[in-house]
Amino acid sequence: MTKKPNLKLDNAVTARKILCIDDEPTQLLIFSQALKRDGFEVESVSSAQEALARCAAFHYDAILTDYQMPLLNGLEFLISLKQFDNPPPVVFLTGRGSEEIAVQAMKLGALDYVVKDDEQGYLKLLGVTMRKAIELHEARLAKEKLIAEQARLLSELQKALANVKKLSGLVPICSSCKKIRDDKGYWNQLEAYLQENLNLEFTHGICPECAAKLYPRRSKDAKPLNPPHDACDAQT
Repeated sequence: MTKKPNLKLDNAVTARKILCIDDEPTQLLIFSQALKRDGFEVESVSSAQEALARCAAFHYDAILTDYQMPLLNGLEFLISLKQFDNPPPVVFLTGRGSEEIAVQAMKLGALDYVVKDDEQGYLKLLGVTMRKAIELHEARLAKEKLIAEQARLLSELQKALANVKKLSGLVPICSSCKKIRDDKGYWNQLEAYLQENLNLEFTHGICPECAAKLYPRRSKDAKPLNPPHDACDAQT
């Protein structure tokens, strides 16, 4: 027997969080109910000032705001919202005959607008409009992230090419101590120079020739790995 999925839990996990702003309690209730029916999680506030305080404390996937409100109207709210890094997308509500205000809202950063009508037919558009605004906002963020990553990779490539170019051609090296002179005129140890310009890491050991010079007694006492042929012939 297969177990049915918990639809309430699934919806809670995937629900997008919307902040609604309107100074009329009845309108707020209507907006909230319409958006909840479309599967959104909704919070409501009655002023732009309260909305700004909520945005400073909590994350929202999108904001739905009315135009006419006391102290700060919808356009002024859009301007104040720019104080935040990466503010949520905004859908603007306006009445019939106020399309010019909606155009101003778009210029100030709103991603879309919905025109209210007396028959409340606009309520059917709220969910679709909010979802499209969220998708557009996230697509823009993804594009900006991709551009930033490409710029970072390009910068790293340019630095690497600059280092390769720096090492191409003649490199001044001391014939005695083997130090290398950099482009600023300073003499550096070979490994330090290569580490700085080629981003190399070194492990240190001693070659057989240097071991014989530094530790001659140990070198004499060490038995050869392959005995001479004469010794082998003597044993046979």
